Amino acid sequence: MHHNNHKKEESEKQMKRYAIVSLLMFGVVTSRAQWGLETSLHTSVDDNVNNNYEQLHDNVTQMNLGTGYTMDDSDWNTQVFYVGSYNYYSTLTDKIFWYHSAGITSSYFGLDHEVDFGATFSQRLNRSTYSFLGYNEINGYITYRAELGNGFSDLVGYNAHYTSFDELTALNNFENTFSVNLTKQFESRTTVVAGGDIGVKWYSVSENDSSITRSRGSGGIMKSLGTVTSQTSAFVKIGQSVFEQTGISGLVRYRVNILNNARSLATMYSVTDDEIFDTRYGYEGLSYEINVKQLFAHAFALDLGYGVAQKNYINSAAYDGEGNILAPQRNDTRYIFSLALKKGFDIGGGNSLAVMLLYDSILNASNDHYYNYSNNVAALRLSLGW
Repeated sequence: MHHNNHKKEESEKQMKRYAIVSLLMFGVVTSRAQWGLETSLHTSVDDNVNNNYEQLHDNVTQMNLGTGYTMDDSDWNTQVFYVGSYNYYSTLTDKIFWYHSAGITSSYFGLDHEVDFGATFSQRLNRSTYSFLGYNEINGYITYRAELGNGFSDLVGYNAHYTSFDELTALNNFENTFSVNLTKQFESRTTVVAGGDIGVKWYSVSENDSSITRSRGSGGIMKSLGTVTSQTSAFVKIGQSVFEQTGISGLVRYRVNILNNARSLATMYSVTDDEIFDTRYGYEGLSYEINVKQLFAHAFALDLGYGVAQKNYINSAAYDGEGNILAPQRNDTRYIFSLALKKGFDIGGGNSLAVMLLYDSILNASNDHYYNYSNNVAALRLSLGW
């Protein structure tokens, strides 16, 4: 759910909240029972909890509870669910927050196609010091997947996403995204996926839509350029099953900002929250990643990942520590290494227990001093589903 608890980078980090909803609802989605419940505990040691040059250390504990009701027959699967999260910071206690999400998802299964659609309402509630991080979100989506024959399949999707901030109303926005993927599976146990998306984001009208700038010392730097921004991206992903229990995959993606504008809050009270303010519409560039998965006996699994992302920011200058402009454009290169070791347990009665050890290492090389940092997070996650 949140980047401070397990800081795996982006590329699709803008969708991470919804990926986590799916993860927390694993016990519900995979169960034929009408009611499902999963609870999990995620505790981490983070040596740069705000992802900036200050390198503030903290221990973060996230407690999650997900429950849902499933209606299932031969053609339809529908779930109504709720996911709640309490995020506790042992040192920066003012950052403690709640996260709530509720919604409905439904799937229709045809002979050679599948239709999925749903809607989710989410809310983040922060304490007064960090109340500017609070927001409400409404998300709706529909996807159509079809088997085309000869190992080909396609996936077409549409996503509508509205975000309303409690205080930073200039960042309120409505986003529409269209995406398409084409998949080809070969007899050599190779899978190739090519696709892309195009997104348009409309912002609320601010008092001055040409530029809003404040020095960092007085609270932040906000750039406002028009009310509409748009971005498109294209990617190719290749997956290969090397051995019976070993798989490797590689992904290359390129992002382009179509209108060459962005509205973003670069810094606020020495806080960097990538999920909220560092949206993909604010930068463009090439990214790539490689991932290795290994399954072992007794339900052990190892997942290793490495990625590099070039982030050339739109209409954002690079600053030194005093707020002086160093370059007309901020350019970052983010290197990420991740490791996950997982072990599942069947505890009877259709119930399951999962234990995960996680480690992420991020090096963000930036020409802006504020964002030139490293980050290491080690975490333990326990998850119980029934």
